Amino acid sequence: MYLSIRFKIILLTIIPVALIYLVILGFALLQVQIDSTSDVEEEMKRLTQHYAGIFSGFLNESAQIARSTAAIVEQYPDMTSRQLYAQVKSNLRHNRIVYGSAIAFERDPYYDNELFAPYAYRTSGRVQTLDIADITDYTTGKWQWWDKAKQARKPIWTDPYFDKGVGDIIMATYAVPFFYQKKFKGVATIDVQLEILEEAVDQGIDVDLDLLIITKKGDYVYHPDPKQVLNNSIYKDAQKYQRKALKDLADHMVAGKRGVVQLDGWEKNQRQWVAYYPLLNTEWSIALRVPENVVLAKVRRQGMKIASVLILSLFLIIVTVWLVIGKITQPLARLATGVKSVAAGNLEARVEATTHDEIGLLAQNFTDMAAKLSKRERDIREARSQGFSRIVQGLKGRYFYFSYDANGSISYVSPSVKEILGYTSKEFQHFFNDYLVDSPINTSAEEKIQLSLQGEQQEGFDMELVSRQNELLRFEVNIVPVFGEDGKLVALEGMAHDITERKREEEKFRVLFESSSQANLLCSKKGILDCNHAFLALFGYDSKEEVLGSHLYSYTQALQADGKASFDVLNQLMAQAVESGYQQKELLFEKLNGEVFPAEITLTSASMNDQEVFIGLIQDLTQRKQAEKEIIRAKEMAEKANKAKSEFLSNMSHELRTPLNGVLGHAQILKNDTAVNKEQIESLDAIKNCGSHLLTLINNVLDLSKIEAGKIELQIKAVELPILIEGVYDMVLPRSSAKGLTLQWYIKDDLPKIIKIDATRLKQVLINLLDNAIKFTHDGQVSLHVSKEYVSEQHGAQQYALCFVIADTGIGIQIDQQATIFEAFKQAQDGINAGGTGLGLAISQRLIKEMGGSEIHLKSDYGQGSTFSFSLPLIEAHKSEIEDDVVQDKQIPSEPISDPVSLLDAKTIISQEDLTCLLQRLQSASEMGDISQIKEIHTIISQTDALSNERQAKMTRMMHDFDFDGIQNMIKQLLTTDIR
Repeated sequence: MYLSIRFKIILLTIIPVALIYLVILGFALLQVQIDSTSDVEEEMKRLTQHYAGIFSGFLNESAQIARSTAAIVEQYPDMTSRQLYAQVKSNLRHNRIVYGSAIAFERDPYYDNELFAPYAYRTSGRVQTLDIADITDYTTGKWQWWDKAKQARKPIWTDPYFDKGVGDIIMATYAVPFFYQKKFKGVATIDVQLEILEEAVDQGIDVDLDLLIITKKGDYVYHPDPKQVLNNSIYKDAQKYQRKALKDLADHMVAGKRGVVQLDGWEKNQRQWVAYYPLLNTEWSIALRVPENVVLAKVRRQGMKIASVLILSLFLIIVTVWLVIGKITQPLARLATGVKSVAAGNLEARVEATTHDEIGLLAQNFTDMAAKLSKRERDIREARSQGFSRIVQGLKGRYFYFSYDANGSISYVSPSVKEILGYTSKEFQHFFNDYLVDSPINTSAEEKIQLSLQGEQQEGFDMELVSRQNELLRFEVNIVPVFGEDGKLVALEGMAHDITERKREEEKFRVLFESSSQANLLCSKKGILDCNHAFLALFGYDSKEEVLGSHLYSYTQALQADGKASFDVLNQLMAQAVESGYQQKELLFEKLNGEVFPAEITLTSASMNDQEVFIGLIQDLTQRKQAEKEIIRAKEMAEKANKAKSEFLSNMSHELRTPLNGVLGHAQILKNDTAVNKEQIESLDAIKNCGSHLLTLINNVLDLSKIEAGKIELQIKAVELPILIEGVYDMVLPRSSAKGLTLQWYIKDDLPKIIKIDATRLKQVLINLLDNAIKFTHDGQVSLHVSKEYVSEQHGAQQYALCFVIADTGIGIQIDQQATIFEAFKQAQDGINAGGTGLGLAISQRLIKEMGGSEIHLKSDYGQGSTFSFSLPLIEAHKSEIEDDVVQDKQIPSEPISDPVSLLDAKTIISQEDLTCLLQRLQSASEMGDISQIKEIHTIISQTDALSNERQAKMTRMMHDFDFDGIQNMIKQLLTTDIR
């Protein structure tokens, strides 16, 4: 039976191909649906987790404010109401979604069990404050933020609610309990506006997606329909639409689970996909809802696209095969004759076919011809590629070789392509176009390939390909046209080099270079190669074209501040940068408008394309220089003002103390007069008390001014510690005894007897602290403890500190006033009522610091007493180090000289030691303003030969003028020189 070739080809190829295509089409559509469905589920999970992260991030950021506030209150329980109000107001500035912030305290028995809850909130674009306790009793049991936080003893979120007072704003409150000594003391809260959270999320939600958020009870906190927020719940919807699957979804969301479900009939008559995810740190859950037709739209489009492509390709195959068969069968007979002639060696011969079977004749003749052509082809190929093929086959180092045929199809690619892109040579050769991405780089590359196919030699170009690992790689490609003997193009040969890493590094440098806020440039000794926008802005240029190619020295002032030429300075700077790697210098630069400004330039040496280049950074120092000048000017003004203040206080204190001593002296004289009656004595006592208070204030102000001016002079000398403490005890004992208090002092046995210290300043501090303790103690005792404590070990020797503790059983100091009593002119209310200058503790604190000691530490329970403690460096000394002119306290008589006549019997009997004691007694009396003792001791001294007539007259005149300062200065001179 005779069958034509066309019929045989159709029967044996087209029908099987059509069946195979149909099977492939069905399998492809099924696989696309499975893969796409899985991808959609994963995408919905990701989106849900993304929006959950947005909400959680906002809520956690707000919650952190409440947690920080609670921690601050726990750490500083004695914060004042002003500080508490400042804290809640500050909380509103940290986050826009925070509507209000409160710190609510438990009832405090020390404050008559009153409630206190400072609250700050936003209204009309401003921050207002109030005390919630003035509005309501928040401990009555109807406030979640108080009761739930107190019971849970941990941070909690309240259920969302509408705040009617501020316009139905949807809010939720985060409450953090705080404690003191493990006892509940109150709650720190943050009110969050959920509507602002919704606005932030609305900006990113796709129109086809519905976002829902429910509470622990299933109520809607967020819903596409605002009317349903807090007015409806997912359980109500499940009951309304009678959907068990919806109720199961609600149970899973309330339980904090996550996943993706498909259900019908939830507010819409269509099948929907729902992805849900819990919100961290809350009891809420978020859901993302989308119709199934939207979910599967992409799947259907992809399926239709695949089906269309397969059907179109099948149709084209059938048409193509039909046309090709027609073209092939018609000349078969003539080709058979021609092929036979070629096989015989007559390439120009034309032979007609003589057989009835075209394929048989063609096969017979083609066999002969193919044998000869094959041999010839092998000879040619071996000659051309024997050396080159070994190179191509062994290519390494991120290179691969390829070739195009004259039709533009890849005919060969080297095996090294697998190492680079992950594809075999066959895969890359047959499906090359599938690995090209749509980008301007590849568009330009295709244009150059087409021009090369037309025989035009092209420069190297870049191309982007996708690897098997789905990584986008960048290649540098060079293509060379190959021509035949007749001059026609027969192929293109090319080499591709993977430059992905190089491009990435270049891009990183470019981003850092361009985005820097500092003026950056790239230059060589010949000129500027590149610069960023900050450089242009600094010097006032609009575009890089105005800058590139110019020399760096053209942007500096011609001569620098030291008179050197900028050209020479920059050349030297570049040379130094080459040697050390980088160099930095401060120079004067000039802007386009002629403005000169100081700047710091840093040059870092580098190499680019075998050329020596410098990466430069220019930092404008104008503001820093101006700030330095302002600081210096302000420092000079402050020093002048401080010096003037100190001089003024020093002069005024002397001018005030002299007449004040006179007032006190005359008051004391009048008081001793027998003619003064009781009422007059009371008036004189009032004058003495007021004058003494004023004198103390003047002395304190003078001491404080000296300390602040840094003019306090310390006299560190060796003294006997027990005698020093005993002297302090003797000075304050009369005041404690007058109030009926017990005065005690203790010195640890392990303390050294001789130490080095400023005894005068230490006495001043101890007397001040003991006087305060006696002043505010009405019953009980006042004590002074002296001990030592280990500090550290240096150079093998242990270092100790001398510790002083002054304790009393007085009225104590309230917590909110303890932080201010060490400030100058600041007193607690009890101190104001008792009278005082408000400077004693401030001076004592600063004197201790001047002596290298610690701060004065205070511990006080109001109504039970106070304890003041401080420490000083302990420096041991030997008795031989005690200076001769240092007289210990025990040598100063504590009572007036009882038998002055004994000193008058013989002028030669009074010793140097007795005279020193009299002078020190006179100095102590003048410091106290005790005119009676001053007169008595002066009388004794004047009736001896202790002083010269001139000194006697001078002292008598100062005593009559009540110039106690002059007497003290004179005695200091006498004690440090030869008295006689």
